[in-house]
Formats: sequence, C-alpha cells, structure tokens
Amino acid sequence: GGAFHFSVKCPPDYPWKPPKVVAMTKLYHFVWGVDGGETFPFLRSEWYPGMTVSKLFTYFIQVFQDPLAFGELVLRPDAFDLYKNNRELYF
Repeated sequence: GGAFHFSVKCPPDYPWKPPKVVAMTKLYHFVWGVDGGETFPFLRSEWYPGMTVSKLFTYFIQVFQDPLAFGELVLRPDAFDLYKNNRELYF
C-alpha cells in the first residue's frame, strides 16, 4: 500500500476530450512512463464523454491491484519483464 499523487488537467473541451493525467509520485510500473505519463487506451483512443475522472481513478486502482486487468498495456518493457519474470522483486 501507499499514497500516490496525480495531476489531472481537464482541457477546455472536456468531457469530449480526455484529461491529461500525470503521476506526480515516482512509479515503477509498466503502464506509467518514466516522466509520469500513462498509456491507458481510455485516456487516448477509447475516451468517451461518459467517462469521468472518478471512473478513471477506479481503473487506475484496478491496474495497481492487478497489473494485467486490461491486457498487456506496456509503456516500460523493463518493468514488464521484471513483473513477468520476478514478481517478488517487482513488488
């Protein structure tokens, strides 16, 4: 467990365009970039106006609990290889 901080910036045309979400807390996770950027498809191509910031964070929590909850979304191959091959060290 831990506390994680994120920056959420909604564009002027939100909810038709997704918010920009950046992890302010350093994360070692294969779906988060070194710069704190994310790779979740629902923040890009799968965004729809009915998606809310609250739903977004529900997805984030699911990914932290089960990293493969939404398939193999991989932004950091090094972290993904460690997750697949040595989970004890990864966690």
